[in-house]
Amino acid sequence: MGSAEAELERRRERGRRAQAAFRQRKAKRSNELEERNLQLVQGIERLVGVATGEECPEVLAAINYLADAAGLDTKVPLRHQQQAQTDSEKDGSSQPETAKEDVVFDLATRGTVQNRYQGIASPSTPSRLDCGMWVDPAHYMRVSLPPEDIMPYIGSGADTFAGRLFWSVMEHSQSGCTGRHVHPRLSDLMSKAVDHCKVTQEVNLSFVKAMAQARLEFKNTGSISPKYATAGEPDLGMVICERIKKDYLERGKNPDVWLPSVAIEEHLRRRIDDPTVFRLLEEAAKGEGDPTLRALLENIQCRLFDNTICFGDGPRWHVDVVDCLFLEWMERTSGSRF
Repeated sequence: MGSAEAELERRRERGRRAQAAFRQRKAKRSNELEERNLQLVQGIERLVGVATGEECPEVLAAINYLADAAGLDTKVPLRHQQQAQTDSEKDGSSQPETAKEDVVFDLATRGTVQNRYQGIASPSTPSRLDCGMWVDPAHYMRVSLPPEDIMPYIGSGADTFAGRLFWSVMEHSQSGCTGRHVHPRLSDLMSKAVDHCKVTQEVNLSFVKAMAQARLEFKNTGSISPKYATAGEPDLGMVICERIKKDYLERGKNPDVWLPSVAIEEHLRRRIDDPTVFRLLEEAAKGEGDPTLRALLENIQCRLFDNTICFGDGPRWHVDVVDCLFLEWMERTSGSRF
């Protein structure tokens, strides 16, 4: 064999050894990656397994994102769920804050929420992707975005007649009545408030109460704690409201005869001829003016609470109930026609 052929053979041998070494390194790296991937998947499975659903929404969103990335089918639902105790329901002292249905946060879609309320997914709006669930460090991870349904009743809206009526009913649902009016049992009133529609009939009453607690917390602090975050989802109330209206229309019922607080103010302004009389009503709502008229309005608010139904976006009342209750107000004022 000549020197040229010998050199060529040596080069070929070096190439074969280099390729064999490369294949060995590749196989070793592949095995290491597979082992590491298995460890990661097992670690994520353990993380999903030990999560209780009581962690803050951002942590659960991160866990579910990892579960998706690992190809796992299991997800951690946002439960924040406690079993409502019968005795607590009876005396109104229960403070559960949980949903009967699960809400799953998906970090991969930057905060998109799939609401599994009664098994029907409600897609997020485009604005939700930009400003959905976000937190303010100054509030120690409290949710800083208000529920959409309370927008007419916060800020300057809190001092309007509608705002004061709305928050009066909300406070009644939590702390009860501070006046002389004797209300039916709170659990009975809450059951009555949700029994009007199949959309709300299966909702855990503790979740209904938690929705009120979340809204009161936002009014008082400007944010919602993780404890009530599930019940304080920005668009949750409006989603429920739209489904209730759809259910009403499908059953041939008119949802527009049930008035929210802001519509009650508009309705009374149209019905009361004398603007001075409505100003007396506004003063009484602020705790000002004639003590007799203030006491009369407090009684009306209590009776409204006894006749409220839940539309998801807050309490509502039949227009006939509103007219009947405020007719008494008109009879006690300056004789203005109603």
